[in-house]
Amino acid sequence: LIQPLLPTSHSFPNELRIGLLSYKGLNEVDKAFSYAIGVINKNRTILPHTTLVPEILEMESAEDSPSAIIRNVLDLVNRRVSVVVGPFRSSHAQMASYILSELRIPMITPTARKGLGR
Repeated sequence: LIQPLLPTSHSFPNELRIGLLSYKGLNEVDKAFSYAIGVINKNRTILPHTTLVPEILEMESAEDSPSAIIRNVLDLVNRRVSVVVGPFRSSHAQMASYILSELRIPMITPTARKGLGR
């Protein structure tokens, strides 16, 4: 899952920031995300020269306004993430995809149901 996101040259980054765009109260999602990153970081055969750095941003609620969604996505972009997991609502994922696709930042939306991007 992570290796296709890395540069094709032999110079892998020392750090790769992975963003999670979640909602307050979804503690299990945050824990699973952090756990998965920890497992990958401990197993040096997966990314031997790269450390994944989690960047978790919790939105107030699943009912956040479009402007709040955009602010949160831009906050993760400013944290220099290479990929974003979430948001988990299709309408939020659609908004996020417009920004992230323009910046060529991959987005993984495991629960969004509608088509994304342009």
